[in-house]
Amino acid sequence: MIREFESKEFGKVIYEESFWSGKKRITVNGVVLSKETKTTYMGIINDSLVKVTVVGNFLKGCALFVNDEYFTVSLPAAWYEYVLGLIPFILILVWGNSFELCSIVPVVGGALGGGISGIGSVVSLMLMKKTKNVLLKIAIGLGMLIATFAVCAGLGYAFLSIAS
Repeated sequence: MIREFESKEFGKVIYEESFWSGKKRITVNGVVLSKETKTTYMGIINDSLVKVTVVGNFLKGCALFVNDEYFTVSLPAAWYEYVLGLIPFILILVWGNSFELCSIVPVVGGALGGGISGIGSVVSLMLMKKTKNVLLKIAIGLGMLIATFAVCAGLGYAFLSIAS
């Protein structure tokens, strides 16, 4: 995620955060600030000390304090984004542990199914967080649900054909 802001005192502020690693990089007026603590970055811009404090993260919502100025980087994820993101994981967890459901459509469960559905949930949440349109967010959540189920079912059928 990359966000740009215009500071009245220091000029262009660029905030970069990696979704996967959480690593942050802050640039003020073309100068990359050095990390002082986990949430504080500092640098010298035009002979002035710039202190940037980062509050929050990609999922909980994020804000920057550039000396006395406040910038909203991202809003927190909505409740429905969390629900849509968790549905693939819960579906595979329940389906993979039910003999009756697996007799209809076998899915891979256990650690492999949990890992696949966990990745599907995280990717779903990440994509929904980057989208503004609510209907598109719902479509992304349902699409990732179908994709996760299809992958786990495909592996379930493959393992069944190998076992028999």
